[in-house]
Amino acid sequence: MESTDDASRSLEQQKRFFISYYLQPLNVTLWPFSQTTTPTLDVSSPPGKIDERVFIGGNYAIMPILRFIKAIVARENLQPILAADFKIPRDKTNEYAHRLLLQCRRAVFEITIDNGHLMEIQSVMGTRHLAIQTLLVYMAEDETKDPPSTMKTMIKTLDYPKQGYTSLTELDSIISTFLQTPLP
Repeated sequence: MESTDDASRSLEQQKRFFISYYLQPLNVTLWPFSQTTTPTLDVSSPPGKIDERVFIGGNYAIMPILRFIKAIVARENLQPILAADFKIPRDKTNEYAHRLLLQCRRAVFEITIDNGHLMEIQSVMGTRHLAIQTLLVYMAEDETKDPPSTMKTMIKTLDYPKQGYTSLTELDSIISTFLQTPLP
């Protein structure tokens, strides 16, 4: 079993890898997306109407990208739902994130580095009858759009469309196109 120090060190290593490998070559300024905020929202009453809510999932080691996705969702006049913005007791993370997801009609998952959001993706796949429109995106190293080595086989083999991006501009375009597609 990993100690808390080992887990924290591993998370820090993932963050450093992400920044050095993906963001520095792109010459990206992370502000304001790297800002940390104190969770203030209540899971029992997420903002917006269900058809306007977009759940955002991914590994918190790449929070700047998740906040970038959040900004795209807001720019499209939809309500971003990022679990990190909600008051969630640590021992209820899975339950509350799942509850938030099921209160949305769309979901965007950044799947480059896997973590707890794999359970949320499995949940969406198991509840296709709920009509949660889902987009899976990942950072690609080049124009071949091959998934990165950080992505586990489990996620690579999911029977769900996945889209790679090589720049934040491309990520913006992919997400905007997805969000502008009318709900069924």
